[in-house]
Amino acid sequence: MELATKKKLTGVVTFLFFLCGGIEYAIILPSLWPYLDLKFHSTRWFYGICFAAFSVSGLIFSPVFGYWSDRIQIAKPIVIFCNVFEIAGNLVYFSSQSQYMVLVGRLLSGLYIYICT
Repeated sequence: MELATKKKLTGVVTFLFFLCGGIEYAIILPSLWPYLDLKFHSTRWFYGICFAAFSVSGLIFSPVFGYWSDRIQIAKPIVIFCNVFEIAGNLVYFSSQSQYMVLVGRLLSGLYIYICT
């Protein structure tokens, strides 16, 4: 692969990394409680579960991805894998039809934490 192509792909992955992080902290976290309350009439307890799901998912899967990274000695496929799950989790969050789909979206998005550590 040529150097110019590698630079472009690295730029795309870096862009996705910062875009997903920005979406998480600027859009999803502030809108989670109003979204759950107005659309699904959820309880505060369920809001706490959804809020914590992102971190719990990262807590569970970060060691798995760390082991995988140590085994293959290349972080790039894992970073792309985690970015895909972050995007999928946000899409599930925004298109959810039940409060439990919001929870699934938050759990999928939590796989993104591995990239940050």
